[in-house]
Amino acid sequence: ARVRALWRRRLSVPLVGMEGAMERYRAFEAAAALAAGEPAAAAEREVATAERAYSVAWKAAGARRQHESKVAAARAARGAVDPWGGGSEWEAWSAYLAAEAEGGDPWRTRALFE
Repeated sequence: ARVRALWRRRLSVPLVGMEGAMERYRAFEAAAALAAGEPAAAAEREVATAERAYSVAWKAAGARRQHESKVAAARAARGAVDPWGGGSEWEAWSAYLAAEAEGGDPWRTRALFE
């Protein structure tokens, strides 16, 4: 039960590499059901429950992915790691921060500033 709770938490948070995590979770549930002698339908029910939270997190990650790729592209074009150096990198960061501030989650906005 604890491992399943950790998987569900991981799948409900918008992070990089979510696709791979969902595939690994499906494999985990299938193996757990097989080891417990449960029918495959039990594993499918657990996966369906996790997929609801995963889809919400996937959408949130998708909105952020656009901003993160713009920041990365601007950083690569500039060849530096200082985000406050000005130019297009600052504009990308500024747009990302504004989008997070509009999202209504002050903790995410704070994490970006840090």
